Order: sequence, then C-alpha cells, then structure tokens
Amino acid sequence: MRSLIVALIIHFTLNILVFLKGWDVFKTKKLLRTFWMVIFAFELLVYLTGFAFYRHLPPEIIHPIRMMGTSWMLFLLYLGGLVLIGDFLYLASRKKLTRPKELLNQPAKMKLTLFLSSFAVVILTLSYGNYKFNHPEVRQVDIQVGKSAGKMDSVRIAMVGDLHLGYLINRDDAQRMVDLIMEQEPDLILFVGDILDSSIEPVQGQRMDEELRRLQAPLGVYSCT
Repeated sequence: MRSLIVALIIHFTLNILVFLKGWDVFKTKKLLRTFWMVIFAFELLVYLTGFAFYRHLPPEIIHPIRMMGTSWMLFLLYLGGLVLIGDFLYLASRKKLTRPKELLNQPAKMKLTLFLSSFAVVILTLSYGNYKFNHPEVRQVDIQVGKSAGKMDSVRIAMVGDLHLGYLINRDDAQRMVDLIMEQEPDLILFVGDILDSSIEPVQGQRMDEELRRLQAPLGVYSCT
C-alpha cells in the first residue's frame, strides 16, 4: 500500500508540475493552451479508469490503457527533467555578458523555444524506444573458453533477460520473443532474470506459459529470478 501511495504522489506531482509549466509557456498561445489542457484531461480520465476498473475490464481494453499510462509517465519524467535542465541553463545564461541581448530581453520566447525543443526530444526518444522494442536485435558474442567439452567444439547459448511479461508485455509479445529465440537454434537457453513483471495474473490469464513451453534446446532451458 505504501508503494502505491508513493507512486500516486509522484504521478500527480509530475502531472501538476509539467502541466503548470506548459500552461505558463503557452500563456500567449490560446490554441496550444487548449490542446495542452485536453491532453492532460484525457490522460487523467484514462488513468482513473484504469486504476478503478482494471480488475473488471477485459485484457483488450486494459492493455492499451496500461500502455498509455506507462508511456505518459515516461513522457512526464523525460519532459520534466529536460525542462528543469533548460530552466537551469537559462538562469545560468543571465549571468553571462557574452549571451546575445535579445535572448535575455525575450524570456517568453526563449521559454517557448526550450519547452517545444524538449517536447520534440522526448517524443523522438519515446518513438525510438518503441521502435527498438518492436524490432529487437540479436547480438552475437563469440567467447573462447580454454576447456574441453568432450566431442563438442562449440556451444550456442541464447541468453535472454528482462522480458517483463505482464499487462504491458502480453502474449503476442511473448510469442514474438519465443519465435526469435528459437530462430537462433540454440544448444542452451538461459534466462538471466525478470521474466515476469509486477504481477503474475496477466501471465496466467493469457496462458503465456504455453508460449514459454515452446522453448526447447538440446542442453536444456534454465532461468533465475
């Protein structure tokens, strides 16, 4: 319960801080202010819906709600951090006489530029992260071991970590990951931790174990938590 309360406090604090920052930056831009308010109102509605009814909603609905909630939290963290850095740099620049006077005489314009630049950086970062998640890469590393292994001259090991199967990483994702692992034709499969996310309920509800059972290797499949 304590962790839930802390999470709620952090969530609402970030929402308030980022919202007020945008509201101040867009004070002369009525259309942007309206757009900003609609975004936060929609996010709040989605968050409260998911928080209140997540045990009663079907997976087809709760999954996109949780995806939006997680993406929004990352958005707030990144944007809030960049805004703080931008504000610090702006305050520091006011003490430097070498800065162009027009930047110092037009703080509203500078704040808008910094905020929109930070916004764009966050959107690009999240988009890149989403692309990397949907297009995982297999990294091959050759390791030489000075030991004999009978008649075997090599062992092909698939090492997998941080699947975080749960509400966000669902059965479709598990199927895709299992397919990718089996395509490598490994002799041995090792899971090095964090197979499940915060709850086992969605794993059981979506029967993700059926996907994991497809993992086969001559030397076995091993895991640790």
